[in-house]
Amino acid sequence: QELSQWELVRAINEYVNTGVRYLGLEFGIHGYKPHKVDEICNARYGDCKDKAALAITMLKEVGIEAHFVILRTSQLGEIDYELPMIGMFNHAIYYLPDVGGQEYWIDGTATFFDATELPSSDEGVNSLIVKPGGEYEFKRIPYSAAESNGGVYTTVLTVDANGNATGYRASEFRGLYNPVIRRSYENTVKAKEIVDRTLVGTYPGSRTWNLELSDITDYSTAESLSYELELLPYGVRRGQELLLPSVVFDESLSQRFAHLSQREFDLILGAGWNRTNVLKLTLPEGHGEVQLPPDQTIETEYGRYTRQSVVKDGVVEIKEDVLFLANRVPKEKYAAFREFCRLVDMCQDEKITVKMQG
Repeated sequence: QELSQWELVRAINEYVNTGVRYLGLEFGIHGYKPHKVDEICNARYGDCKDKAALAITMLKEVGIEAHFVILRTSQLGEIDYELPMIGMFNHAIYYLPDVGGQEYWIDGTATFFDATELPSSDEGVNSLIVKPGGEYEFKRIPYSAAESNGGVYTTVLTVDANGNATGYRASEFRGLYNPVIRRSYENTVKAKEIVDRTLVGTYPGSRTWNLELSDITDYSTAESLSYELELLPYGVRRGQELLLPSVVFDESLSQRFAHLSQREFDLILGAGWNRTNVLKLTLPEGHGEVQLPPDQTIETEYGRYTRQSVVKDGVVEIKEDVLFLANRVPKEKYAAFREFCRLVDMCQDEKITVKMQG
């Protein structure tokens, strides 16, 4: 069966990424010039420019146009165009101008990444595309859409009168969240240990069982993770009231991105993301009045937060969506971004209050 163009691209990227070990032995001219392709194949190792050169040659052999790209990764800041020098660049990848009507930048060193997934440090930077015959072009690599990165997290729990809960949690990932899962759970034997460590950090005394992880060796499919769990406790009993979190794991945006009161320089955040949390709680038998966090919509240029809450027949259902759009926050707009983070954190900190009988 003949492979499609994209299947060929994916297969070549997989070989370059996993079949050729990353190793930077940049002595003499090879600090700037890739090794010959046959040397790379024989040695089965190379640095970023070696891997890019190998991929471009292999793609050419199957009739797919690709060009060498050098760039300055985002954490090092913008290129100074008034000071042209090779030392301004610190990384090499490759560029495909047209595969199925779309252009792609692919990083041959990005272990755990599919050909459709570009590391956040490569996104948003101005790349120098080197073409045959000495032609070149500066082209800024676009950020992946925030909606394409993230996950849907569904947690279904049954809560007793003391706030203890049992149930299951299922997560489905997309975009740049997939490589994170592949890297985190590379040693699948330790998958349960990793999940338990995360849970215990928020809910001491919790435990999990029946954990199921998708095939993380197949980069062409989205990753997923599910498990049954017990949270001891999930909520807190205070007299006749039971206080329950409205979200299992909060985002802590202020702590992660906006802990400074002001900034001297712009804040670089990389690719945006989108997380959807669905929480279904079966309340204890004989409970009384239930007070839910109010529905919310917060929308700014940096992101959007929405929440809908409902209770019916003793089951609380809360759905919230966090869309994080900020790739770069100018220092003069940092206060507004910080306020968005604060408002989202306040919403996620709100509790479900359940009146208990007796």
